[in-house]
Amino acid sequence: MKYLRLLFCFFLMASTSFTKADALLDSTDFLLNANDLEPIAKVDQLNSFAFYCFGKDYEAGERCALLTDSLAQTLDYTLGMAEAIRLQSLFANHRGATTQALDLALKAYRLFENSTDSNGLAKCCIQLGRVYRSKGFWDESLRYNKEAFEISQILGEVKTQATALLNIGVVYDIQTKDSLALFYYNKALASFHEIKEALSIANCNTNIGHVFARQKNPDCKKYYQNALAAYREAGMACRASYPISGLAGYHYRLADYDSAIYYSERMEALGLECNNAQILADAYLNLGINHERSDHSREAEMNYRKSLEIALENEMVNDLREANQALYYYYDNLGHADSALRYMEAYLVYRDSIFDAQTTKKMARMESDFQYEFEKQDLEYRQQQERELLEATIARQQLLTIGVILILVLLSIAGISYYRLTRSRQKNLLQAAVIEEKERGLEAVFIATEEERKRIAKDLHDGIGQQLSALKMGFRKWIKSIDQTAATEAQRLESLMDSTAADTRTISHQMMPRTLTELGLIAAMEETLNNSLGPTAIRFEFEHFNLKERYEERIEIALYRIFQELITNVLRHSEATFTSVQLFQNENDLILLLEDNGRGLTNQPSDGIGLLNIRNRLSGLKGKFNLEPSPDVGTTATVSIRI
Repeated sequence: MKYLRLLFCFFLMASTSFTKADALLDSTDFLLNANDLEPIAKVDQLNSFAFYCFGKDYEAGERCALLTDSLAQTLDYTLGMAEAIRLQSLFANHRGATTQALDLALKAYRLFENSTDSNGLAKCCIQLGRVYRSKGFWDESLRYNKEAFEISQILGEVKTQATALLNIGVVYDIQTKDSLALFYYNKALASFHEIKEALSIANCNTNIGHVFARQKNPDCKKYYQNALAAYREAGMACRASYPISGLAGYHYRLADYDSAIYYSERMEALGLECNNAQILADAYLNLGINHERSDHSREAEMNYRKSLEIALENEMVNDLREANQALYYYYDNLGHADSALRYMEAYLVYRDSIFDAQTTKKMARMESDFQYEFEKQDLEYRQQQERELLEATIARQQLLTIGVILILVLLSIAGISYYRLTRSRQKNLLQAAVIEEKERGLEAVFIATEEERKRIAKDLHDGIGQQLSALKMGFRKWIKSIDQTAATEAQRLESLMDSTAADTRTISHQMMPRTLTELGLIAAMEETLNNSLGPTAIRFEFEHFNLKERYEERIEIALYRIFQELITNVLRHSEATFTSVQLFQNENDLILLLEDNGRGLTNQPSDGIGLLNIRNRLSGLKGKFNLEPSPDVGTTATVSIRI
């Protein structure tokens, strides 16, 4: 059955697809060459032929793409099927069936997306960009063209990249976003120059010229001239009508009608050379308009009539409408009412015929699109029903076995999970009790230590300190009563006594700073910084904000002791030249941040006595400590205590 279908497809291709393509290729030679190929290679060859027909014989090309799609399905050749569907979208979009074209392009996109053909995916993205542009969906068009550019950039496909850039420029050109349009046109032009794609170079130059002409920018002339040269190089001299028409329009916008007439005459010469009725009709219409603006009445009438004659001979309805409208305005301006009325009536006839034709064509397209959608949905519904029936049959066959296995597995998992959960809970409770007991013990040790520090500090200050002060006063009184020789020795002893009293005060302050107990944490930290870092070459700054006036005594003492330890580390180990200290409250956390620009702590033990003391103090307060050493930027220490 499969091979009969293959033969049937080839028969249809030989009998229908190439009937109109004889003017393009020798279809007999083409088919003979195709028959020498393997089936998959034949699909690729037929897809190439369908693409070749685009712009030459649309009907034959679309028929070829449809039949190639059928052949690729028979061979289960996904890439060939995807390319044939993409080509069908290309032809559908050309004949105005944009809804069908979009559906086909999306279908091809999904096939390419699930394949290894990234270049095919990029081309399909470009086609989606074209269809969305035809439907006026600018954002979607830009999205798919940009995706095509990214894919082809990875693949190194310069031509596909440049085509995507050109299409992006066209979208922005339509939206009259001139700066963006010129940006993408120029990028595309550079890429086309790189691969020497003459026709695309000409198209880019023409598009850039149109943008500049719209702006009345004289640079448009340079790009139009470049386009003319590129069209000649590509062997497509008749396409030179696009840039020549652009030059005529540019000079018309500037009211330079003589130059506009010159370029319109060049269009006339090109139309005669190429024997192209459309170019001639446009040229004579342009000549008539510009001669009329130049007050050359006879020449204007003559050229309008020439445009009308060519349009009549070739049944060019749009051109007939435009020529009759131009003659109506011409005779109306001259005050020739009878002639003006005659051409107005003709203009209305052709305008209405165009409207009727467009309406009929639009309704036919809508009907075609509706029928296509209906058939597609019906097919999808039937396929869905078949899939659901098959899935239900398989489910019934496997339900009992899967159900029993699933119940056993669930029971086993539930039992194991319950056992592990019970053990985990018991273990967590035990660990929590141990940690809580340890924290209570540490907190008790630190509280007792601080209480003892307070007692010793009080004894030093109130006992020994006062006694030393009294002794010093008595000693000074005694000095006044002795001779000069003994006074010198007595002054030395007095100096020693002062030093002893200062040491006593220092020890008392270190045991429990009066500044901390009386003035609070900020004052104590400032005093420590001035006393510790002030005499050194280490510069420092201290910032504090969003703080309460006082905190719990145990929090202030713990944070102050941690701060002392961190400052000691800076002095002993950091070799820093600058230290920054910040103290602030963030919601319910009191945070101390200390940074230095020293050599970091990479060579220091991570669990030294000082750091261990810091962690133990914070453990009792459920606080957090983080130290981030770095050889490049020094050390950052962060302390956080919940208040």
